[in-house]
Amino acid sequence: MTIYASRYFLIALLVGRLIFVFAQHEESLKRHVGVLSSNLYDGRLTGSIGQKLAAIYIQEQFDSVFVNTFSLNHLIHGGTIVSGSTTLNYKKHFFYSGFDSIFSANYNTSMHKTEICFAKDLFALRKRNSDTNNIVVYLIEDWVSFKDLFGHEFKSEEFKLDINVGLKEVFIDKNALMDWENKVLQLNFIHSFQQRQTENLICPVFWRNENKNTVIFCAHYDHLGTNFPGADDNASGVSLLLELAKLIKQSNIVFNHNIVFVFFSAEEQGLFGSEYFVNQTKLTSSEISLCINFDMLGFTQNPSVYLIDYTLENYYEHLITGMNNANVQINWEHQTAFLNEFSSDHIPFVNAGIPSLMFFCGLHENYHSPKDTLDTLDFKSMNSFLMMLYNNIEVLIR
Repeated sequence: MTIYASRYFLIALLVGRLIFVFAQHEESLKRHVGVLSSNLYDGRLTGSIGQKLAAIYIQEQFDSVFVNTFSLNHLIHGGTIVSGSTTLNYKKHFFYSGFDSIFSANYNTSMHKTEICFAKDLFALRKRNSDTNNIVVYLIEDWVSFKDLFGHEFKSEEFKLDINVGLKEVFIDKNALMDWENKVLQLNFIHSFQQRQTENLICPVFWRNENKNTVIFCAHYDHLGTNFPGADDNASGVSLLLELAKLIKQSNIVFNHNIVFVFFSAEEQGLFGSEYFVNQTKLTSSEISLCINFDMLGFTQNPSVYLIDYTLENYYEHLITGMNNANVQINWEHQTAFLNEFSSDHIPFVNAGIPSLMFFCGLHENYHSPKDTLDTLDFKSMNSFLMMLYNNIEVLIR
């Protein structure tokens, strides 16, 4: 009786310890996302104080970090629109796109193309107008909704996002432009370039000089700036890498590949952090055997994840047969070419001929909006995904 009791006690102790460890990682994931998406970090816009604070936070989680500093040129918009005695101010009352130099001209609303619309209709309207080689003015009925949907494109110090080089667009709060019909608007647009410094963070998690190849795990830690918390995009990916690094370092596994975690900046501006890394790293493309990218893994829709695969067919088959995914549903996507909907920091690696994977839970209604907050994430599913990754780490980086 005593023997059985002891066995049950040991089993209960072991199970209790596993539950404690499991819960511990879940709380750590939540803590990381909570910090990175907090108001203090102000949306982590590339080059901002919030991005620098996020970099410091990530560095504090590692014993050794190489800070890879580089510069970006950012376009700063500005100006006014004058209508009679009314002056509209940039960002408060209007935005513009497609003007690549200082611009001053009259726009007659009765002679040129003027669209009155709701923000939700802009996607279709902009596509329809994409062949226009003139100025299109959109008078937006719901200005707050417009800024929620499109405001990130026009944040100061951001790169210009144009649908078509010939298309010049002006977006105006209709309520700020009273009695607009048959009006002549004086457009006065200014912009200049400003150089900003930002940082990639390179963190060796496992390294032996005799290893010939290196596996890169990566996630971008920048986001869109003020009013954009970026909990899922991409504090979720960063938090998973932080906890995965902890698990790897605590293990006794001896890998035949070096493992380096890289946290990229300037992803939102156009994958510039990862492009800089691929072009500037001392590691050659033959020495990097695999890139594994984590982007938007907050499981905000359902307990499943896409594994987007840009590798040789035999490696893809090896993953499918080798990974134990009992706790997390994996949607396998084997790609032979670049796909825009999966655009993220693995793409510069793919373009350099380096086999790559992307873990991704899919786009959702909170994507690139102020609603991408801590409370929308499913940390139990994130934790299950973390444990699945760790349990299959040797299959991933064979």
